[in-house]
Amino acid sequence: MKARSLTKLTLVVVLVVAAVLLGGYYAIQWRAQRAVEDALARLPDGIAGTAGRTHYDIFGRALTVDNLALVRGGQPWLDVAQIVLVQPNGRGTPSDPWQAEALALNGIVGRAPDAPQRVSRVVARDLLAYADPAGGTPLAALTGLRVLKAASIEVSDLASAEGVLGKLQLQGITDGKVAALSASGITIQDGAEAATRIASADAADLDLDGLVALLGQGSEKGGEVRRLLAGNIVLRDIATGKSGDQGDHVGSIELKGWQASTALPTCSDDEGCFAAALARMAVEALVVTDMDLQSTDDEHDAADGQVQLGRLALERFDAGKIGLFDMTDSGFVSNVDGSSFGIRHLKTENADLSALLQAQSADHASNDVERDLRQVRISNALLEDFSYRGTPDGLPFTIARIEASNNYGADDAVQTRLAVRHLIVPMPTSEQPQIMDLPPMAAAIIGAQADLAVDLDYSFEPSKQALDIERLRVALNDAGALTLKTRLEGLDMSDDTGGLVDNPVMDGLTLLQRARLTDAVLRFDNQTLVDRIIERAATDNGIKPDEVRLGIRQQLPVLAQLMPWQTDVVDQMEAFLAKPQVLTLTLRPSQPVTLIDLAAGVMSGGLDELQPTLKAN
Repeated sequence: MKARSLTKLTLVVVLVVAAVLLGGYYAIQWRAQRAVEDALARLPDGIAGTAGRTHYDIFGRALTVDNLALVRGGQPWLDVAQIVLVQPNGRGTPSDPWQAEALALNGIVGRAPDAPQRVSRVVARDLLAYADPAGGTPLAALTGLRVLKAASIEVSDLASAEGVLGKLQLQGITDGKVAALSASGITIQDGAEAATRIASADAADLDLDGLVALLGQGSEKGGEVRRLLAGNIVLRDIATGKSGDQGDHVGSIELKGWQASTALPTCSDDEGCFAAALARMAVEALVVTDMDLQSTDDEHDAADGQVQLGRLALERFDAGKIGLFDMTDSGFVSNVDGSSFGIRHLKTENADLSALLQAQSADHASNDVERDLRQVRISNALLEDFSYRGTPDGLPFTIARIEASNNYGADDAVQTRLAVRHLIVPMPTSEQPQIMDLPPMAAAIIGAQADLAVDLDYSFEPSKQALDIERLRVALNDAGALTLKTRLEGLDMSDDTGGLVDNPVMDGLTLLQRARLTDAVLRFDNQTLVDRIIERAATDNGIKPDEVRLGIRQQLPVLAQLMPWQTDVVDQMEAFLAKPQVLTLTLRPSQPVTLIDLAAGVMSGGLDELQPTLKAN
């Protein structure tokens, strides 16, 4: 009897406990359901939401909400297949944000017509956040949450009309700032076919809110650039172009910690100031390992013309310095005056643009572009096949090749070497009066087509104030060529000596007054020019060419009087007239002579100080 009574008592206790537990379970489920309904009721105006099954795991302390659906303006807006909150606490408001050990969002589908997107999964740990479905921050736009704090957030498989993101990991999030970011499998769509693909991206100390402010209209852009780029950003293996095309490629881009940016100006709508901020960013923080850009279009519209870019390669850009810059098949056509230029190949090595960028990054960027360009340092440069087509009143020309090198020493000392090959200028004749007319005799001698070709090799060393022209060769068609080799001293380019006014013409005249010639060799290589001149003179005077030669020989004794130091000067000229091939004039003054005095001596016939000598063939 007692045993039966004990069994009944035990059964009653079990039933009571079960009822309590069951009641508690349903009470907890009811409270969870009410909490979800309460959160949905507090959504901002214009946004409404529904949820399917809600379940709270007592032992795992995890709240699961299935089939969340939000509508905005009466239209489907955001669906989430499942939400899981581990150890949730709070109401999800700014004053009482949610706290959760973990949050998982599965099957996110954004249904906004203007920005549809899909996200496979979002996982956050040690989360402090509140509902922000309006998407005021990048994370809110992605998750519907304003994240105040999180140990980590991981996003998997995001796809939208703008592109694709394979994986995104954020570490140490605190109110819009991220201690570390890592992303991979990035594709940014540009139209139906073209896209930019980034294999991976890493960042440290990143300000995501700064990114939003930077992209916003009317923001203080300079300051936001500083906020956005306070830490490190690295993008690796970037490729652009249509699928299957070679397209453009960048090995890596890095923005280093921009600690020196405290003086960066803030800008409102001043685009010039914003450009100055970007110039400072380039010189202080930007690093590019290698870049290869290839134009997929023939022309690109610019403000005042069309730009054509065949290919541009860059290696080792760091703090305003470029290890290698290589550009091919590029040019520009002006919409203003119709002028154009083309470049088959331009290459520079070890270029330092830091001073130029610093000048452009001031609060008010420098307007003296010519002065700023003089601060650019380039160790080696190569230009091949440059062509210029001017306005109808201008003069076209082509350059086959220019090579330049600069050796920089201490105290900004530099030795410059320049080689110009085949500068071709079509010289105007009487058949082209719209530019200018040559004298009738010269036009007849030269012919209807006159091309002037210039080759130049020189070196200049400012510390020695010396210019060595190793070769300046000017050739006219197949008529002949004139070659000069000389050395000029006293070319003081510094402003502290006075006289230089930063005007190319006036400064050129000042330097000519200072320049002193130490020696010179002028060589004339004749092909047909001498015979053309003699034949034209004979035709104009109604005599034979031999009579013209005889008249010239009769004037040769005058040379003997002007140049008594050279006893064979008449013989040399006789030999040249008999067989006009090469005539060389050598100047070796007893002491350096200024170019002004040189010109005066030639004009007056006083050649004693110059001691010129002539040699034929």
